[in-house]
Amino acid sequence: MSLTTHAQEYFTAEPPKGAEERELLSETLFYAVVRVYLQLFITGCGLVGNTLAVLVLRGSKFKHSSTSPYLFCLAISDNIYLILAASMVPLMTYLGYKDVYITKINTGHCLSYYFIAYGSAQVSSWLITAVTVERVGVVAWPHKSKSLFTVRRSYIIIATIILVLAIENSHILFTFKVEPIGNNDTGCVAREQLAQFSAAVWPWLDSMMYTFVPFAIIIISNIIIISIVIKSSRRRQEMTTGQESKDDTETNRMTKMLISISIFFIITTTPISIYLFYADANDPDRLSENAMGYVVTSIVASLNHSCNFIMYSLSGPTFRMELKRIFTCDRDGSDRLGSSSWSSRSTIVSST
Repeated sequence: MSLTTHAQEYFTAEPPKGAEERELLSETLFYAVVRVYLQLFITGCGLVGNTLAVLVLRGSKFKHSSTSPYLFCLAISDNIYLILAASMVPLMTYLGYKDVYITKINTGHCLSYYFIAYGSAQVSSWLITAVTVERVGVVAWPHKSKSLFTVRRSYIIIATIILVLAIENSHILFTFKVEPIGNNDTGCVAREQLAQFSAAVWPWLDSMMYTFVPFAIIIISNIIIISIVIKSSRRRQEMTTGQESKDDTETNRMTKMLISISIFFIITTTPISIYLFYADANDPDRLSENAMGYVVTSIVASLNHSCNFIMYSLSGPTFRMELKRIFTCDRDGSDRLGSSSWSSRSTIVSST
């Protein structure tokens, strides 16, 4: 049985009434506050932010940037993940009604849910990775970047990422099924012949694809970017009076943005991957501990899918201007940046 199913079974039961079960009640109330209300708050903020990001990235200032398709698809995949995560929040239970979980309806719903949920989470991770790798090429070969990195090529890479991850997660389509799990309830659980794979292999596979491999690539890419930027900055200083040019300022902003995204990605996705290695979902004596750990780490992981809009807004002047244009219905806003070169615009877009 999966850890997710254990968490559902434990926390969607009726609150205990006996005095000897006060500790369990306390844990259930903690779950209600953290899992229900905090998850819904994060989801709501993330959906609004990602939707705004989609609207901004569809603007004229971004349509020619090879980075925009990655960020556009990232916002969509993040929204899919957040919606699916919120659909498993037992809100109705705490309002006195019975929750209906999509994973418990039938095996088809169960398989579809986990295939899309795990797939969208991994797609988000690899889109961030792809943006970082592309930025390595732009920094390393600035004069060839326009020919090497095009919008069409970006969409081809995105399609490849989705296809590869769909194949990698295809085992989900025959690993799980809906069956009774006690207390007149049903659950989406691993088939008996694949239970060992679900408990021992899948957590490693998912963690590698969701966190550890992207993390390694992003760290290496950022080290390369930083080293190139530092060398380029030193060369410019030797050739000039030492004052930082506009291009240098924009490059530094982009570098800081990439580092911030990388750190935030690592902080928010690593805990749940590590936790699933050590959590024994089949240990009934640790059901409460496992469920609590899963709730907390999954909440932290949700932050990775809901805060990108904030980072775009803080570090991207062009993003902020386009966002302002949307709210003020300023159709001529694009003319106000007419003096900026396409190279500068591309750099600023990349920093978002």
